[in-house]
Amino acid sequence: MGLEEVDGSLQTEKKIKAKAGDLTKEALRLDSCDFDTHWARGFVLLHSGDPAGAERHFDTARRLNYDNRELLTENADERVYAGDPDKAIEFIERARSIPDWQRWVLAWAYYFKAQGDSNYYNKALAELGKMKDPPGGGKAPAEILILRAAINAQKATLLSGRAATICQ
Repeated sequence: MGLEEVDGSLQTEKKIKAKAGDLTKEALRLDSCDFDTHWARGFVLLHSGDPAGAERHFDTARRLNYDNRELLTENADERVYAGDPDKAIEFIERARSIPDWQRWVLAWAYYFKAQGDSNYYNKALAELGKMKDPPGGGKAPAEILILRAAINAQKATLLSGRAATICQ
């Protein structure tokens, strides 16, 4: 194959890549703060033989949209091509992980579902323990400490045989 139809005329793959490069440059000129634009530019550069340029744009895209799993996967692919499998593995592991915000909400849901069932209290504690980068710069903020304390208090009352409620 090797030939594609672009703008009604036959162009070679090289010309298509050049056109894609021009379009992504123009898109960046119009909005340099859009993660998707940097992602597209990185993709074009990767497939045009400029892995260093691709990496710069993928890095910017990630800074603009830290948790986008598809972007992380594309970044991993780029890192494999660039000969950096360690970074590729890091990106794929991040793409496959559950964001802290979801763990936080899930911990609260388990806490309220528990209704005296220590299995759900344990699940809530496990979710809090799996948070990779909790808010507060790596230190557990008061909200996490309070939830942990409430869960442990409920578990203690279960073990002692007393009924307890956090609202008393």
